Amino acid sequence: MLGVAATAWIGWFAIAVATDATSGSGGTPGHRHPPPGLGSPVGAGSPRADASTGSGADAAASPLPAADAAGLAEVAPALAMWTLMVAAMMLPTVLPLVRYVADVSRPARRAPMVATFVGAYLAAWSVVGAAVVGAALVGAAIATTGLAARPGLGPAPRAALVVMIVAAALWELTPAKRHALARCCRTAPIRLRGAAAYGSAAALGLRNAGTCVIACGPAMAVLALAGHPLVATVVVAALLTGEKLWRRGTQLRAWASAAGLLLAAAAVFA
Repeated sequence: MLGVAATAWIGWFAIAVATDATSGSGGTPGHRHPPPGLGSPVGAGSPRADASTGSGADAAASPLPAADAAGLAEVAPALAMWTLMVAAMMLPTVLPLVRYVADVSRPARRAPMVATFVGAYLAAWSVVGAAVVGAALVGAAIATTGLAARPGLGPAPRAALVVMIVAAALWELTPAKRHALARCCRTAPIRLRGAAAYGSAAALGLRNAGTCVIACGPAMAVLALAGHPLVATVVVAALLTGEKLWRRGTQLRAWASAAGLLLAAAAVFA
């Protein structure tokens, strides 16, 4: 499992490095065309973006597809990038449950049982990714109508991201987040024979994914909408892993909330 997560991280870093390498060569100077999941909507439509790329519309390098035919063609790659980052960031946090499924399964079917658990876990997170992509499509559709560009409303992508960062930061301090963390490593009976064994492993994966979405979903959505900046992604991954696996992980919630609020303030005044 650690090998799978490490491979996902390596793939992500390779894509990021390749994107950085190609952003300054070829094409129109100042224009960057990252693969799905790497661009950031922050600053799209803002004066800084207009100055660097010529227009806010051209500068909107969203990690999620735009509301046009070309954007619709990027839905699958965007979901694939989301799944890649879920594998990199979240699989290390379910190692205790992976070990549990392996230990209580029959030796001959340990690998398939673990694969069933992990597959169900990732499938549930993929549904969340589809919801995030859908929300981005709706936002892009609104932006193309000119509603987001009305005088006085300001740069909608930046404002929306700041609101999401603040919401995710405050979510860290809620009882729902605390209760979800307490249930993150909770086990359930695993059957030993037949299809019922795989069904129980899948049910455990889905149940644990639902708990993880409650605990970590807001932070993951913010990272997706921000284009998964490398430093922020690594820091958030470390915080989420610590919150779930460290015996005093709940103490990290206050630090995570403070970091999120500072990031929101930096985005507002940048």
